[in-house]
Amino acid sequence: IAVFAVILLSFSVYSFENKQGTTRVIRSSKRGRKHFFWLKCATLFVQVLVVWALIYGYSWYNIKHVYNFTGLDWYIQGYLPMKDFPMKVTVGQYILIIMLVRLTVMFCVAMMCFLVSVNFSYNNSFILSTALIVPHIISIIAVKKLGVLSIVKPMDFARRYNVTGNSVMSIVPVAIMIILMFVSLLVSRRKCTNT
Repeated sequence: IAVFAVILLSFSVYSFENKQGTTRVIRSSKRGRKHFFWLKCATLFVQVLVVWALIYGYSWYNIKHVYNFTGLDWYIQGYLPMKDFPMKVTVGQYILIIMLVRLTVMFCVAMMCFLVSVNFSYNNSFILSTALIVPHIISIIAVKKLGVLSIVKPMDFARRYNVTGNSVMSIVPVAIMIILMFVSLLVSRRKCTNT
């Protein structure tokens, strides 16, 4: 749900102005293209942060009630599946790490949609941005191996750690997403500030 919400927020960041024909007018503003680009990025990041806070804030609220404010300070290594976890963290810190990883992946998805929005028309931007979820849906329904291409899987850091038992293999998809986020940001910036 969080990834789809981010896609719906970010696919039209630039493509809507292209659709309306206002891109040239907006880019010729007093402060110029660079200011406009960074303003769009900041707005997008705030929107992603709000979506994350609403969805995972509610989740955190439920977790706090399950643990009754007492179990969150126990060390994660006390739980059998997590006994070999490489960092000495409490349950509360571990949950916070998971939530921050999810926020990072949401930012990454937003920047990929931002790049699509910069380069394609409104309708094509919507189609291509929503197509980012297709590998995940297909991996759930039929072809499990397609999950490797899923943009949703990196959000599930905890499950990947429990399945692989390896913290490096759990972090690799997140690292790939972060690299894609920076590449998307740089390519978008070049396209928006040089045209």
